Amino acid sequence: ILFYRISTQRSLNDKNFSALCYQDKAEIIVQDLQKEYPNLVSSIRQLWDETTESLSYFPLKVEDRFIGILTVQSHEKNAYSENQLNVLRTLASYIGIAIDNADAYKNLSKKNKQLNENIEKINSLNEGIERERQKSEKLLLNILPASIAERLKAGENVISDFFPEATVMFADLAGFTKMSAKLASPEKLVIILNEIFTEFDEVANRYGLEKIKTIGD
Repeated sequence: ILFYRISTQRSLNDKNFSALCYQDKAEIIVQDLQKEYPNLVSSIRQLWDETTESLSYFPLKVEDRFIGILTVQSHEKNAYSENQLNVLRTLASYIGIAIDNADAYKNLSKKNKQLNENIEKINSLNEGIERERQKSEKLLLNILPASIAERLKAGENVISDFFPEATVMFADLAGFTKMSAKLASPEKLVIILNEIFTEFDEVANRYGLEKIKTIGD
């Protein structure tokens, strides 16, 4: 008992029982090869066996889908009884369903794998977008007061507030340029500036002040 699929155009056009079974979508039962198909004896025996006398081909179909062929060969003439043929027809039906289910599971697994890969890519992109959003928000908060930054994010384009009374403090790091020139590395300068700005931010938060802008030389 053999099962195989027709997978090339050449095999579909060849003059053989497999091509006939596929083209007609019907079973082929040969009880006496030499008598019924003398023109195909040499090619069949070359393909299968020198002593092939009987053979049968059953199309494997699920609904209208052609899946493959089940073929049974015999060294004897008139090898198949009607009961045996009915068994083979039933077997062909079960094999067709089993293979179709296996193909469906394989395709579903492939699609699930692709879906999971796409989800991972989307999650990675979302994480990157979130990191960039946090960087942008942090940069915005370093430039503008938090309340103004929130209003800009909410969609306000022109922001103008009126305060009847206000006190503005301007703080300058005297001698900053000379001091920075004497430092051993840029990293040391950044550490010092971070400490100073952090202290200013804590004071501003403690007393409800708003830092308008940080500028440098």
